[in-house]
Amino acid sequence: MPAVNNFTKPALLTGLLAGTLDLSGAVISFIISNGRFPGKILEYIASAAFGKQVINGSISSNLWGAFFHYFIAISFSFFYFLIYQYI
Repeated sequence: MPAVNNFTKPALLTGLLAGTLDLSGAVISFIISNGRFPGKILEYIASAAFGKQVINGSISSNLWGAFFHYFIAISFSFFYFLIYQYI
């Protein structure tokens, strides 16, 4: 079994970068196709966990959406950093 390298900081930074680029891509795509700013993207992400009632324009639903979005991006980044040493 290979030695586990200290990849916490690179994996975290990679996850933050991937999450930011993904969210930026979604916003830019929405603006190009609809011509207006997408205020509900993060609310839709939060609605996967809390249901449709969180799509109400509140700051808390947007913060939960951002949390889940970055949590997923960082989790996958750590997963890829873990399995890379075995492939």
